Amino acid sequence: MLTFHPDPDGAAAHGTVVRADGVTPVACGWTAGDAVRLIADPFGTAVAAWRGRGVVVTPELVVGRSGSGRDPDEGEALALDDRGVPVLDEAIDWALEV
Repeated sequence: MLTFHPDPDGAAAHGTVVRADGVTPVACGWTAGDAVRLIADPFGTAVAAWRGRGVVVTPELVVGRSGSGRDPDEGEALALDDRGVPVLDEAIDWALEV
């Protein structure tokens, strides 16, 4: 499990990684416009509003800044449709209004 959030001053972000063998604190720099990319989790990445830079989290819960070489799709922002909604692979879209 991962908890992660920007500090009140907006200059850093921190949280914890919880595994069966213990809890590890994590921290890194944070700037305006940063977001979180969860590698191998396109839905979580969309929810976190990934725009191509910020913090990258690997499936093993290793946390680091983008540009660290941990991300195979380094720097790619999510594709957006004409409404500005992230486009996910094999997504099904239907209208909520009738």
